[in-house]
Amino acid sequence: MNAENYLVQYGWTQGEALRFGGLKKPILVKHKKDQKGLGHTSDQHEAWWERVFDGQLKSLNVVANKSGTSFEQSEVKVSGISQNLSPLYRSFIRGEGLKGTIGNSEDGAVVKESSIMMFDSSDDEEDSAEKKAKKERKRAKKEKISKKEDKVTKRQEKKAKKQEKKSNREEKKARAEKRKRKRDD
Repeated sequence: MNAENYLVQYGWTQGEALRFGGLKKPILVKHKKDQKGLGHTSDQHEAWWERVFDGQLKSLNVVANKSGTSFEQSEVKVSGISQNLSPLYRSFIRGEGLKGTIGNSEDGAVVKESSIMMFDSSDDEEDSAEKKAKKERKRAKKEKISKKEDKVTKRQEKKAKKQEKKSNREEKKARAEKRKRKRDD
């Protein structure tokens, strides 16, 4: 099936968009070709593997004889990470150990249950005091809201009474004017 013929059936002409106001050219993806900023992927993540592999190959001694090929690996001394080379170790500040954990001759310290209970009971008292304070705050907040609602209803009642008085005055004036007209006629 030819896509161009298919689109021509629906009124498309070459060089024009399919709908009025549409794009004439397709949206293209921008390819990042520089080696700066976000989107830059360097191949250095594979370079460390190559260095390790090459180092291992160099430590092997390959000997080819009439009987076959033999491999001998020379001893490699493994040294610790140099603190001067690694940026992580340069910023690390070594502190002293926690007291009671390093060089402690007593092993297996025993904690009495009574001390645990006293700690828990004081904790419970604090929790109950906090709960009471929280309940008091909630009650005060509800009371404040109800007072505001009462004020609003009182204002509305006052406005309604005021409107009623105003309408009563207007009715009285209208009746008085009617009486006056009747007297004048």
